[in-house]
Amino acid sequence: GSAGLTWLDGAKLVRARMPAIPNHFYDDKFIYGIRTDEPTYPKPSATFERCGEMIREIHALTDGSPQLVHLWGWQFRGKDTGYPAVNVVDERIGGYDGMMRLKDSMKSLNATVSLSDNYDDAYRSSPAWDENMIARKPDGDLWKSRVWTGEASYIQGLAKYMEGPGVERVRYTCEQYKLPGTIHVDVLSYFAIRNDWDPKHPASGIRNLYAGRYRILEEFAKHGVDVTSEGLRYPYIGKMSMCWYAGGPAPCPFGGKPVPMLPLIYRKSAVWGRAGNRGDLPLTLMMFYGEAQHSIFNGDASIGAMLDSFYLAMVPWFRLHSITIEDFDRTGERTTTTLEGPETHVDIDWEKKTYSVTLEGAEVARNNATFCPLRKDRIAMYSIVDGPLEATLPAGWNPDEITAVSLLSDKKAPAKFHLDGRKVAVQMQARRPVMIYRNKSIT
Repeated sequence: GSAGLTWLDGAKLVRARMPAIPNHFYDDKFIYGIRTDEPTYPKPSATFERCGEMIREIHALTDGSPQLVHLWGWQFRGKDTGYPAVNVVDERIGGYDGMMRLKDSMKSLNATVSLSDNYDDAYRSSPAWDENMIARKPDGDLWKSRVWTGEASYIQGLAKYMEGPGVERVRYTCEQYKLPGTIHVDVLSYFAIRNDWDPKHPASGIRNLYAGRYRILEEFAKHGVDVTSEGLRYPYIGKMSMCWYAGGPAPCPFGGKPVPMLPLIYRKSAVWGRAGNRGDLPLTLMMFYGEAQHSIFNGDASIGAMLDSFYLAMVPWFRLHSITIEDFDRTGERTTTTLEGPETHVDIDWEKKTYSVTLEGAEVARNNATFCPLRKDRIAMYSIVDGPLEATLPAGWNPDEITAVSLLSDKKAPAKFHLDGRKVAVQMQARRPVMIYRNKSIT
């Protein structure tokens, strides 16, 4: 009955009804994919050996931060080949033994290497092709989809598939590839509702959801494996913890201005990113919508693009994504999103396309630069241009004990810094990260 109610009150009411995120494994991970091979490529984009080189370089240049790396195109002749069979590892990129060496050798680098799989698409050339498992359209024809990387795919009816060979496929995948507690199943969440008009095995979208898509989650869970997927969709809230992206904003048909309703409602129920294959970072939008960055990099991706993703997008996200949004204000082209905790907010000027992130009274990121606490004992400093960068020491840090290093691919080098009270300034080189440590023992 209050005349002062706004969309914020409604969103908070909905938020209170949302389930908690099922799995916090993804909260602190730099999540990205490596596109290894496709049948149209004259040579692989990245062999397993090259994947290891990329992971090692990121390990060094992020100071050992946790990584979750998905291999895309690891099966048969590369991406979108062979499904629904998954028993052949692409020999061009190193074969089964090369994959297992990669997965094992990266564990010591705080890196989890897993697979990207797909249960929706099937191909006639697959040794596991079974026309009886393909969904039917209303006219009774097989549900032919589209050509992804050289061959047309067909849509599987997941209810009948998971009541048939699907369960054994899950078991085989978990055991054969020794999955590390997580796997990405592409498309699974993108189409939450898909009907199957097969007269022999009809399935509504709801039946396919429960007997097919949810069943995939349940079968992997029996083997201790958590499933992530593609697009964030409501039927997976409370059942799936991480989706690759949430979809970009579009003009509203009813007019008005965007509001951060998505992160306000779902921030403690799921983790989502922004799909980006080229490392492009619309940081104002990402800060506004609470997005991580989930890129799929080719083997020749620049280290600068990968570091931009980590430092500019992920480091602030690590600190903000679990904090509840409490208020929102728009004044002209400027917005302020206020989060729980003292003096914590995200400020955006949409006309100038600038942003600033403040955490507990201290600015920690702005306009293509990050100077933000990372974990409990270091501050990550990063900029895309040369010049000075200043950070505020967190409460409890002794200024007399701090030290700083510049991170290179093969070593750590001492970095000069200037102290002024609790402010520490570093002369930065473009895209060369610096870590400020709470004390010398951490280095």
